[in-house]
Amino acid sequence: KQYLAPQHGYEKSINAWIGPEKGNQDFVFTDSWFEIKSTSSSGKEIMISSVEQLDINTKGYLVVIFFDKTSSNATEVLTLNKLIEEIKEEIDMKLKSTFEVALLSIGYKYSEEYDKYRYRFRKCNVYQVDDTFPCLRRDDIPKSIGKVKYELVLNSIEKWRIDYDFARI
Repeated sequence: KQYLAPQHGYEKSINAWIGPEKGNQDFVFTDSWFEIKSTSSSGKEIMISSVEQLDINTKGYLVVIFFDKTSSNATEVLTLNKLIEEIKEEIDMKLKSTFEVALLSIGYKYSEEYDKYRYRFRKCNVYQVDDTFPCLRRDDIPKSIGKVKYELVLNSIEKWRIDYDFARI
């Protein structure tokens, strides 16, 4: 809503959202891709759930969004329901249908229960992922090893952190 849609528009952004289709990255555009992770503001690591998330030949971006849980009386909070409703208000009916199908495929169905989980946005760090980025590569892993999960230590990838202006991508 705040980053990809202003640059690419809602239609391209929603159509690029392949995470619900079990894609390796969350968003794939013709010339770039984005893998989105979230953690608390004190988070030190993020989980990479498969080698394929970052092992891709085209330049992409690892986006780490920092949130903190907050109380029910806090102001300027995010909830899943609120964010989804705000997006739905900004898109046309056809695109809304596409968006809702994607949400259903990941198990989202409106529930007041989601309003109990309230977060405050802290910051967003963006890391450029290229052939020098420190991640596991499928070619370096023995063929006898199947699925791999690993953690990236955030302070060890600062070299790849960029001042990201979504408008320039």
